Amino acid sequence: MRNLSPVSNTEIVRKTALDSAVETDSTVELTPVAFNDECAARIGSSLNVNLVKRSRALYSSPDDSLRVVCLVSKAYAKGKADYWFGFHPHQRDTLAEANTGYAAFGCGSSVLTVLIPFEKFLPLLDGMNTTNKDGRQYWHVQIFEEGGKLILLRKKGQAQVSLEEFRIR
Repeated sequence: MRNLSPVSNTEIVRKTALDSAVETDSTVELTPVAFNDECAARIGSSLNVNLVKRSRALYSSPDDSLRVVCLVSKAYAKGKADYWFGFHPHQRDTLAEANTGYAAFGCGSSVLTVLIPFEKFLPLLDGMNTTNKDGRQYWHVQIFEEGGKLILLRKKGQAQVSLEEFRIR
């Protein structure tokens, strides 16, 4: 297992970062969605572990035995998915190298966070849409809410998957 160094020494995740919109005349400018740290704080509490920030989306236990790829999405009003994430092969590989790995998805804010053990998430990748462009590939993780429940949308012919058991409460 490769050793990952923290972003800033051994910064334990405690700070907050909010997505914001600034309205100017008739246009709305969106700042990048950046509430990964808030999600990581909730995940750390849920797992009872202090998470160290390794990159924008990667967090781990101080000994690096547990890793979490934490992706975030704003809420989308149009289309089939309420939340959309790109999951990349290097993220899959990073989780596969860990003793314990999780794929986490912050849906609109840290309040709605899904935490899926990697061994349960990995088999779902085959049923997701992908993009292959300019030598880069990623999976489309699309989550929508239906009747107050979170559902993983998969490509045509694949069963949708309830994510309720993975929702952090």
